[in-house]
Parts: sequence; structure tokens; C-alpha cells
Amino acid sequence: MELIVVVNGVDLVGLAAARQTFWFGYKVVVLEGRYRPGRRVYIEKIGNKAVLARQLSIPLHKVRVNCPLYKSSGEKLIKQ
Repeated sequence: MELIVVVNGVDLVGLAAARQTFWFGYKVVVLEGRYRPGRRVYIEKIGNKAVLARQLSIPLHKVRVNCPLYKSSGEKLIKQ
């Protein structure tokens, strides 16, 4: 039986979860109810720089590539 994971919402967290789940080898379907991604947050790219982060002196950190998934019991999910 093939497992398909459904991710509800195309915001940063939803896309990160979908990407990581896909990398684990599962088929992923992402659903979004709006005409644009971001849910309640409106995202607009301005050039290649993080202008607002620089203006507020907020450091940027790269999201790590590998992010393990855990069951509700706290046990690490291992792809079978």
C-alpha cells in the first residue's frame, strides 16, 4: 500500500514539511484554499536581498536540510 501525505496550507511551515516528507520518500499533496501561498502572511519578494531583516538588524539563518519527523509519542519516524 502506498502512503500519500497531505499537507494543508502553502505557508513556510507547510512547504518545509512537504519538502522534508518528500525527501523521506513519501508522495506529497499540498492543498491551499487561497489563490496565493502564504496563508495569512502576504509575501512579496523585493530583489535578492532581505531588506526588512537588514533594516531591523535581524540575523538570517539557513533552514537545515535534514529535519527528522517524530510521532506524537515522541518516537522518531523511520521510513520503511
